[in-house]
Amino acid sequence: MKGQTEMVGLLIIVVLIVFIGLFAVVLMSKNTNEDDVTARRSVVADNLMNAITKVRIDDKSIEQSVAECCDGNCETIGKIDRVISEIVEEDYKVMIFQNENECRSSGNCDFGISSSEYPLRYYGNRYKISIILCKSLNEWDRPYF
Repeated sequence: MKGQTEMVGLLIIVVLIVFIGLFAVVLMSKNTNEDDVTARRSVVADNLMNAITKVRIDDKSIEQSVAECCDGNCETIGKIDRVISEIVEEDYKVMIFQNENECRSSGNCDFGISSSEYPLRYYGNRYKISIILCKSLNEWDRPYF
């Protein structure tokens, strides 16, 4: 009788350890999925930024287009914005800086995954361009791909 009681106690301890282990695995795998989604969106933002910096519209480089925009003529950058809006399904924000001062910002969000800032030089002036892929908090768990 004493041996059966010890076996039941041991069985209860083993079952508790298995449940705790399963609970820990579920929690750890959930965080990994969120990190994966964030990492994928970060890659998408960086790839989009790389594509933007390689484009030529009206036979102008991105450096020339950014410089013109900071001087007040944003026609070419507006065309790039229209192309981005056709490609990207969610809201986005494109920011252009000249010497740390914001020249132009298009889009309507401040929260999201930001690309790396892409430095540009044009006739001795320094510019930076970056993009934010915007999401509301409840959309972050939706798979991107």
